[in-house]
Amino acid sequence: MARSRRGLEGLAGARYALAGFVFGLLLAGWTRWPVPDVAPDMPLPPPAHGPLQPPPQKLTAYIGVQTAFTTDHSNPQYNYEDRREALRLAWVPGTQAERDALLRRHNVVVEFVIGHSSDPQAEALVNEEEARFGGFLRLGMQESYDRLTEKSLLFLTTVLSKYDPDYILKVDDDVFVRPDRVPMASLQWDALEADYIGCMKRGHVRSSPRLRWYEPEHALLGDEYFTHALGTAYAVRGSVARRLVSLPAGAGLRRLANEDVSVGLWMMAFNASFFDDRRLCSPACGETGVVIYDADLGPGLRDPGLALLELAGEPDCRSPPPRSITDLPLVRPRTFLKSPSDLAEERRVLRASKRRLGSEADDGIEDTHAGGAHDVHRQATAARQRVPQEQGPAEHGRRRAEHPHSDHGFQHRGAEGWSVQ
Repeated sequence: MARSRRGLEGLAGARYALAGFVFGLLLAGWTRWPVPDVAPDMPLPPPAHGPLQPPPQKLTAYIGVQTAFTTDHSNPQYNYEDRREALRLAWVPGTQAERDALLRRHNVVVEFVIGHSSDPQAEALVNEEEARFGGFLRLGMQESYDRLTEKSLLFLTTVLSKYDPDYILKVDDDVFVRPDRVPMASLQWDALEADYIGCMKRGHVRSSPRLRWYEPEHALLGDEYFTHALGTAYAVRGSVARRLVSLPAGAGLRRLANEDVSVGLWMMAFNASFFDDRRLCSPACGETGVVIYDADLGPGLRDPGLALLELAGEPDCRSPPPRSITDLPLVRPRTFLKSPSDLAEERRVLRASKRRLGSEADDGIEDTHAGGAHDVHRQATAARQRVPQEQGPAEHGRRRAEHPHSDHGFQHRGAEGWSVQ
């Protein structure tokens, strides 16, 4: 019994000794590596992967004015510094207060878009201008005319890194824009389920290297480009642009000779819905102009510095912004782009019309092209033939003057389409 008691006492003593040894180690550790005195309100350090980024700012529209570095101060055509000054006087917000007001009233951001220059003096001038006025979106690339396609892709990427716009509107720096009409136009585009909006056109493919706008891919394209928007001004739905820029860097998007054709090619690849909106190449502000320049006379305004200031003084270009859909009428497209079901129904109606009218219908109406675009001139001829004979040239001219945007007697009828007057 005595031996058992002594054994238990020895075991207890060993436990106390072990506990004392561990406590001594801990005490030595605290003495050697002191714990820093952390204040209760001290912020926690950022996580190892970096600080959390705020979500991009939601916008109705982002308007990017593509500009460049001045190469000849004596030539207005290449003096982009003077052109930007004219744009600020005409329609581009020139101060932070003006940009804040545009954002607050219309949820729209307007900025000049430009890369960088290898010329230190040119770079310094733009840096000084940016510091003075603000309102620049700088791209991480060297500015060059032969890199416009790359610039457009980087433009979309950079915009989407900062903002979450419903639509991104790209315009050149030689056009007049009504930014206050863009939100209502965006609502209309969304209602039409339009992803890629602009003044649609087709163009001849230049196969000779001696010609300007030579197309190295001419063997793949044939004689004519596919339908695409004029590069002077077009809009892309934000979600479609985000899908485009989310492609891996090595995805190898095919790039054609011209920027606008390349963007049109990408939009087709992403199955975007095209919409021909002639309000993006309107010859005057009127009640429908969103982007003002006459596409029939060429890209951009003639003598843009002077033309921008003249437009800024016109009453139609300073009218109040639209307050409802009806305040910003749609304009009859020149290129009709239909869904397959619409095309099938249209062919059925055309065939029925030909059976009723006989061979005369064949002279004035042409069936729908496989690509979904009408021959507008033939339809216009048919429309003119249906004008009563008592309506002479004077009466027809009066009707055209009353409806300047109803091409060849066509006038917008509503969401279901256009009808002949």
